[in-house]
Amino acid sequence: MVGLSLIMAFFVLTFRWDLLGMWVRPVASLLFVVCAWIGYKRVGGDAPASSRLGMWSGIIVQATLIVLFAGLMWRTTLGFEQPAGAMDVRSPLRDGAAVVLHGGSSPFMNAHARVWPQNFAIDIVGLNGSKRSRSLSGSSSDLKTYELFGQAVYSPCAGMITAASDGLEDLVPPAVDQANPTGNHVMIDCDGVEFLLAHLQQFSVVVEIGDVVTTSSIVGRVGNTGNTSEPHLHMHAERGGPIGTPLDGEPVPFTIDGKWLVRGSTALR
Repeated sequence: MVGLSLIMAFFVLTFRWDLLGMWVRPVASLLFVVCAWIGYKRVGGDAPASSRLGMWSGIIVQATLIVLFAGLMWRTTLGFEQPAGAMDVRSPLRDGAAVVLHGGSSPFMNAHARVWPQNFAIDIVGLNGSKRSRSLSGSSSDLKTYELFGQAVYSPCAGMITAASDGLEDLVPPAVDQANPTGNHVMIDCDGVEFLLAHLQQFSVVVEIGDVVTTSSIVGRVGNTGNTSEPHLHMHAERGGPIGTPLDGEPVPFTIDGKWLVRGSTALR
């Protein structure tokens, strides 16, 4: 039972619930607790006699699951710990609900955690009325079925634009552009820390290099350009690299509106 509980906990923390609906996560957790209780009560009754081999096999399997998933859970929960020196900024999204697809400092919740200098990056997708990131109606190749596509992207901080690109065409999933990983993007220098906002919509960028922006400034719109599997907003911070050059500095952790965000966080407005 302990091993199964650890498996379920790991699944709850790491699964992409936005594909089914964020409301499914608490429901699934509750159903597991109910089923586990019912199973415990049944097993707690007159259990059938087991052979010595069967008993030891069960113990070994349970012990293996406990050790394996206890380790996975320990590494996963480390991602909830806010690193020292995090810079606080505003959310780049202000319209509607959104959820963090990749976030935190654990590779089990953030695919960027092992990729320099994106270690503290977040990927954000939108949520519709059913708490899903994509509408059930229409094809997955239709960009308009993705909730966040075309939404305005604001500067997360007051600063100066150091890079701006928006000539790349929006891709139809599952096509990707590995030659231009950031796609259309902007970079904003905020007190020596550059924030990258990537995968923006073609021809949506409304700022130029040298422009001064505030947290009320729209810089572009969410698209699906670059090395991306679906329309979403990629955001990360870096320091020390060549000005205006993405993916070439030291990673900087950041919070949004005072919150350290991990996979499944919905505090984005």
